Amino acid sequence: MIEGISAEEYRNTTTLPVNSQGNDAPLVNSIEEWKSAELGVTVLSKSSSLRFGEQISRFTNINRGEQDPSLFQVPSDYTIKDQQ
Repeated sequence: MIEGISAEEYRNTTTLPVNSQGNDAPLVNSIEEWKSAELGVTVLSKSSSLRFGEQISRFTNINRGEQDPSLFQVPSDYTIKDQQ
């Protein structure tokens, strides 16, 4: 469960051997994703590597109820201009 949403974990770890990138030790890259089949999205993603460090992306405050219709209205000052 991630943020109250049922999710499945997918994990991929890759180890690059010594000297494959000019490295003197093995390089380990890992990606962990938690995917919700119900929502059709990844609700949590973590990646880790020596080159880029750790990166985390997470959905929060998930609300599956009806959304305010104003969120989907075109702003009153919106205009379309033809480019020539």
